[in-house]
Amino acid sequence: MEHTGAEGGRAGGETALIYVLDAEFLRPLKVLQYSLHVHGSFAGCPIIVVTNDPVVRDDRFIRSIARDIEFMDDDHLRKFSTIRGDRIPTGLSTSFAPKFTFLKLAIFRPRGFYRHVFIDADMLCLNPVDEATLYAPQEFKAVREFGAGVFPIGAEPRPDGYPQTAFDYVDEYGEAVVTKIEGINSGFVCLQGRSISDDLMEQAIEIGSRKSFPNEQSLTTQIVRDRGFSYMRLPIWFNARRRLFASLGEDFFSAVRTKIMLMHYTPGKAWKMQRQGLRSWDRVWFDYEDRGTEWINDVASRMV
Repeated sequence: MEHTGAEGGRAGGETALIYVLDAEFLRPLKVLQYSLHVHGSFAGCPIIVVTNDPVVRDDRFIRSIARDIEFMDDDHLRKFSTIRGDRIPTGLSTSFAPKFTFLKLAIFRPRGFYRHVFIDADMLCLNPVDEATLYAPQEFKAVREFGAGVFPIGAEPRPDGYPQTAFDYVDEYGEAVVTKIEGINSGFVCLQGRSISDDLMEQAIEIGSRKSFPNEQSLTTQIVRDRGFSYMRLPIWFNARRRLFASLGEDFFSAVRTKIMLMHYTPGKAWKMQRQGLRSWDRVWFDYEDRGTEWINDVASRMV
């Protein structure tokens, strides 16, 4: 694995911010980083970028913000090829890792920091992140995954009692709770202490080679449960999936917008949509991109 140092960032520190992406997510990653800058979130935290894509590795913006770029060549990706996954088409081996998110398992690898914060590149910061909650002593923190039936969209069937059932879910999962881990959504993950170790990624690959998992977040949930790490379920606002708002509508989005720390664009990527007729939760992404263009270009220009 090739490590590339960067001009930006600073050495040391207790918390590292980790991104895992390929070129498809360069554009939203830059807007995410601008939105974090606007809200003063994770300011000064060293940034680690994990990629198998030379376009990402060589990007001037990435090289400017990253303390370290971990480039996973084919030899290093090959270790992921034994992982079984229900959604991995036959014939794919090393190339599946980033596409099917198993490369996120790299968040477990020690890098000299006490705490790792992982944020998916398809997220957007709408309000300052509550970093104090992340400093709590629990070793692993994430938002619970919810099934599509909780927040149905389009032609999906509505459960009895909807939409009140959806509003009740938001109320129940709107606060931080120390509890046993259930299925997580790995769009935002904070791990610290014992949950960062040399053998965790290897153990995850070994387990994933014996048992089929649809994605890395299911595998990560099992690892955390098996190891007995202390767990905090984060409020839904740390990882507010687009589905919530597509299900509950404009009035709901307006009512909770000041609570949303990180919007997670899944399902549906705003930057792949036409600007005309966008709903407010998608339009806000373009608002940040428009306002951030000069800042993004300025950051990139710092790399000679």
